[in-house]
Amino acid sequence: MDCSTKIGLIRHFEVVRGMPARGLMTAGDVHAWMLEYEQSDVIPRYVDLSEVAWTRCYASTSPRALKTARALFDQGAIVTKDELREPDIRQFGTGRLKLPYGGWRWLLRLAWLTGHPSQRQVKQDFHANIEAMIRTLRAHSGEPTLVVSHAGVMMFLQKALMARGFTGPKFRLPECGRLYVYQGEWK
Repeated sequence: MDCSTKIGLIRHFEVVRGMPARGLMTAGDVHAWMLEYEQSDVIPRYVDLSEVAWTRCYASTSPRALKTARALFDQGAIVTKDELREPDIRQFGTGRLKLPYGGWRWLLRLAWLTGHPSQRQVKQDFHANIEAMIRTLRAHSGEPTLVVSHAGVMMFLQKALMARGFTGPKFRLPECGRLYVYQGEWK
């Protein structure tokens, strides 16, 4: 019988790069901004770790998530996992089409939700990564475990944990540098 497990999900600290400037952008401009965002430094802040003695920490291999994990977890080694990275969204072949950044975000979401061929494999790989991470967490049942990753990954991990009987806070978009604790027994 599995014992109760606590899993803490944390989105990386806010990044210095921030959102793109206002104005119209091509798909190439958005891709260039995403590369800059990926390498951006973070703005550390205090995080209440809920007085839990976290014994294990997994972090995305992304520099911003790893910097966040290093700032928060000093009880041992941090295990980096590619499974915790954001999906590698494919660039659309839209030529010189210009949209505001918000328009590109909606277009990418629509492509993701509808299974557009440009994103189909990315989506399949992402869901496989979430399931692999759930298997990893389950393998360490009973150990209080921190997971430092990204908003989208956290949204799907939250859903997967709750589907397996865990309880914890619900969120639509997790706040940077905030701990969300889930507790339960694996089902």
